[in-house]
Amino acid sequence: MTLLVSEETDAYGKVIPLSEQNIQLFRSLSKEMQVQLIVQRYPWKRALEKAYQGEGMIFGISPTAERRSKLEFSQVVFTERVHLVTRCQSGFRYETLQDLKSKRIGVVRGTSYGEAVDQQMGKLFQVEQDTSRLSGRMTKLLQGRMDGFFHYSYLHPTALESSLNHYYFSEIQGQPSQSGKLFCVQPKAISSVDIHFAIRNDINQGRLPKLDAALIKLKQSEAFQKMFSQ
Repeated sequence: MTLLVSEETDAYGKVIPLSEQNIQLFRSLSKEMQVQLIVQRYPWKRALEKAYQGEGMIFGISPTAERRSKLEFSQVVFTERVHLVTRCQSGFRYETLQDLKSKRIGVVRGTSYGEAVDQQMGKLFQVEQDTSRLSGRMTKLLQGRMDGFFHYSYLHPTALESSLNHYYFSEIQGQPSQSGKLFCVQPKAISSVDIHFAIRNDINQGRLPKLDAALIKLKQSEAFQKMFSQ
């Protein structure tokens, strides 16, 4: 079974390997389902288009009305939070969506951040269309080309903030970790979004029930709970 997964690249355009959590998830499901999952990675928008065309099952997707009209969804695999990343020196404070009024916010093309947030794009706040390359998004933010960007993670905001600053200094700048920080993660999440597998309705052919049964069994294990602990 072809499994379509988002492709992300580093500051040099090199594809970032799949996370260990996802590798273990796919291996466990493949074993439980007795099906070989062949991972194919593409930029998110292209992966989504391929899923719409029936070229495989997609992973890492959240439901929207449009997507539900074209795809059938598995049960929830895990829940991720959408965080707002800002420049620390900007003094930006987020509490409600109204705080984004007239701001310019970076979003990855083709990505949903929860329907309530999606509905405000281009209305309450302006949108800066990004690729999924994190280094490019961070550079644009520092250059003041946007006021913040949305970022998916199941990490706590403090841990995510530390991770982003370390990544910027060590991977992008090639410098030792700095004591200061450039990027701040707002304490309050923008939204919480359930993550699923999904496949085009007419080619499902019993695949999702089999996947759901494997997920139910896997989610009862201690190993799974450690993989995606909040």
